[in-house]
Amino acid sequence: MSGPLSALIVSLRPGRQAGMVLLVVIAAAGFVSGRAAAQPTPGPPDREPIRQVHLPADSTGIPVRLGERVHVAGRASADPAHVGPPNRVFIQQDGHGIAVDLPAPDAAIDRGDRLVVVGTLRHRYGLPFLRAERYTVNDEPVPVQPLVTSLDSIRRERYEGLLVHVHGRIMRGGSNNGDTYLLVQSAPGREALAVFVENRHVDRIPLDAYEPGDEVEVTGIVAQHDFTAPFTSYYELLPRTDADVKQARIPARYYRNIALLIGALILLGVIVIVALRREVRRQTRQLADSQKRFRRLAEATFEGVLIHQNGEIVDINQVLTDMTGYDREEVVGRDAREFLTEATRDLVEDHIDHPYEGPYEAVVVRRDGSTFPAEIESKTVERASSAMRIVAIRNITQRKEDEAELLLAKEKAEQMARLKSSLLNNMSHELRTPITGIIGHAELIMNEPPETHEAFARHIHKSGKRLSDTLQSVLDMAQIEAGTLDPTLQQTDVRAIAENVVSTHRPAASDKDLTLSVACDGDPHLVTDRTVMYRILNNLVHNAIKFTPDGSVEVGLRAYRAGMHITVRDTGIGIDKEFQTRVFKPFQQESNGRTRSYEGTGLGLAITKHMVDLLGGSIRVDSTKGEGSTFRVDVPRPDAADGVHDTDRARDADRAPDADPAQDADRAPDTPVAGEGDRERRA
Repeated sequence: MSGPLSALIVSLRPGRQAGMVLLVVIAAAGFVSGRAAAQPTPGPPDREPIRQVHLPADSTGIPVRLGERVHVAGRASADPAHVGPPNRVFIQQDGHGIAVDLPAPDAAIDRGDRLVVVGTLRHRYGLPFLRAERYTVNDEPVPVQPLVTSLDSIRRERYEGLLVHVHGRIMRGGSNNGDTYLLVQSAPGREALAVFVENRHVDRIPLDAYEPGDEVEVTGIVAQHDFTAPFTSYYELLPRTDADVKQARIPARYYRNIALLIGALILLGVIVIVALRREVRRQTRQLADSQKRFRRLAEATFEGVLIHQNGEIVDINQVLTDMTGYDREEVVGRDAREFLTEATRDLVEDHIDHPYEGPYEAVVVRRDGSTFPAEIESKTVERASSAMRIVAIRNITQRKEDEAELLLAKEKAEQMARLKSSLLNNMSHELRTPITGIIGHAELIMNEPPETHEAFARHIHKSGKRLSDTLQSVLDMAQIEAGTLDPTLQQTDVRAIAENVVSTHRPAASDKDLTLSVACDGDPHLVTDRTVMYRILNNLVHNAIKFTPDGSVEVGLRAYRAGMHITVRDTGIGIDKEFQTRVFKPFQQESNGRTRSYEGTGLGLAITKHMVDLLGGSIRVDSTKGEGSTFRVDVPRPDAADGVHDTDRARDADRAPDADPAQDADRAPDTPVAGEGDRERRA
C-alpha cells in the first residue's frame, strides 16, 4: 500500500489502524476476485522439451519452475506399477526424462507408448515430477533405448528420470521393510549407487541371487530419495524387470566352486579307483574260490552236469563222462544236440532256443552208440556279459523199467478184478435159484396154512427178499465195475415204467399211509434202456418210501427237446447237508453201526448213479433235514448225450417191444431193484 491510503492508515490510532487494515484487505480481495472472474479459463501452455522443464534449478537443486503448468511429450520407458507408485510412469525425450504421476493407475499404457502430458511441476525427496492434469496416449509403441553411461556420472539432475545402462561391482546387498537393494560401485573406494526394488513392484526381482564381488550390468531409471537440501545424495537405480539385472561375467565364486568340485571329483576318483582295485582283487579271489567249489560240487553229485551257452558245451563233470563214455576234452566246444537221438533232438533244441526250466525226457547216445533214457532239467545263470545254462542229466533206465513193471502189475490187477466180477456173475444163477424157491414156498405157506403159521411165513418171505435184494445190489455193482452192463436203446414209455414201479411199491406205501403218485408233462416216450430206467426209478422210489414216515412220495416226468427230466420227491426225514457230498459213493450211510435206524448196504444210490451215467445223464439231490428230499435225474436223448453209444439193434429183436423191464435179469415184476436200505441216511 502506498500514497494517500498509506498516509491515512498511519494517521489513525493503533486500534483504528487494525480495523482500517482489515477493511482495505477485504476490499482488495474483492477487487482481485472480481478481476479473476472476469478473466477466461487459461488453455494449455506451449509444449516444451523435457530438459527445459526441470533442469534449471537453484542452489539447493529445486527446479526454478516449481509449481508452473507445463506441457511436455515423451515415450514411456517403463510400464506403470513396475517402477515407483502404481500411478507413476517415466517418460523421456532426446536424452532427458521425467516422472509423471497420473490421476489414477492406467494399465493400458505400455512401455514405448508416446504420452502428451499437461501438468504441474512438483518436487519430492530431490526428484522432480509432473502431477498430470490430463494426458493422451499414442498406443503405437517404439522401443526406448537406454543411455549407456557410468555409475559415477549419473549422480546429477541431468539424468533424473532417464533410462540408463551401467556396469559395476556389487559391494553388498540387503533389505529394508520388504524392499531389497544392491549397493553397486564402479571401482573399489568409489561411492556406491543403490539398485533398488520396492516390495510393491509388480515383478519381484531376485536381487538376493547376487553376492558381493559379482560384476553386474544394470538397466534402470535414475531416481533420487534424499530428505534434505541441497539434494545431492541418495541417488538410486530402479530396474524394471529381472532382465534388467544380469551378471556381466561369470562370478569368481563359480570358478572357485568349480575348482573345488574338480578337486573333490579327483579325490573321489582316486578313492574309487583304489576301492575298485581292491574289489576286483577280492572278486577275482572269490570267483576262483567259487569255481573251485563248483567243480568240487559238480564232481561230488550223483547226476551228470553240463554247462552250455546257446547249445555249445562249456564244461561237464566226471559223472557225465562216466555216463556217456566221452572224455571232457572230446565234448567241450561241441554242440550238445549232437549227443541226442533224432527223435528227441527237436524237443531239446526247442528248450535251448526257448529256455525251459521244468524237467523233460530225452534219449542220450553214448560213445559206443548205445542209448539210455535221461531226465533233463536246466536253469539259466546270469553272468556279467552273457547267460549260461546249467543242465542236470539223470539216467532213468531203472525208473523206466520200474514203471513198466508197475504198469504190467496194474493190468494184471485189473484183469483179476474183471475175473472176480465174472465169477460173481456166474454164481448169480446158483445163488438166486434157491433163494427164489425159499420166497416161493414162503408165499405158498402164507396163502394155505392156518393162522398160526402166517407170522413165520412172513418172516421167511421178508428175509429171503432182503437176501435177494442184497445179492442183487452186489451183483449189479460187480457188473458195473466189470463194465459188462451195456445199455440196449429202444423206444420206451417212461411213464409206463414209472407206473409199474409205483404199483410195485404201493403196498409198502399203504402200510405207512403214504400218498404215492405219478405225474407226466409232455411225451413220455424216450429212446433209452428199459431195464436200466426201471432200476433207476425203482431204487429212487424204494428209498423215498423207506425214509418217509408220513406224507407223500411223488414221481414227476417232464419231457424236453434234449431228453427227459425225472424227479422223485418225498416228505421224509431229509439228508444232512454235510452228508450230501458223499451220498452217491458206495457203502456210505448217514448212520452206521448196529444201532442204525434203517437197514441196507449203502449201494443203492451208488448203483443208481452208475446207471444214470451209463445213459449219459446226470443225477443230483436237494434236501433239507427234517423236511424231505428231491432227487433230480436228467436223461438225454441218444443224439444229445455224450458217452451213450449206439447199441446193436439185433438185441432189440430178442426182446418184445412191450416187454416188462422188471422181467429182465430173471426178476419178477414186483421185485424192487437194488435199493433196499441203502440210504442210512443216503441222498
